[in-house]
Amino acid sequence: MKILLIINSNDAEVRWNAIRFGNLCLDEGDTANIFLIGPGVEFYDGDSEKFSIKDESKKFILNGGTILGCTKCMDNHNICEDECIKKSYMKKLYDLVKEADKVINY
Repeated sequence: MKILLIINSNDAEVRWNAIRFGNLCLDEGDTANIFLIGPGVEFYDGDSEKFSIKDESKKFILNGGTILGCTKCMDNHNICEDECIKKSYMKKLYDLVKEADKVINY
């Protein structure tokens, strides 16, 4: 199954749970993509021992997931690409939504 997680929350616990769910999807043999939009592009904010967003993100990428961020949103929030998060556009989000069997919003 193809699963798309759209994250537009800047709450660390919400983002941590989303990436953990994404990792579970991959562990279960599904395809999972994450698209960050709006304040969700501040994905690592609040990363801590309690909410290990960076570690979960690295696991997600290593297991074949992709994390894309809205380019304009990332620019508006002064967020740069890194080893896990790549800039993307609304057209890509549109394509991911069309291709997904399930879309989950956080």
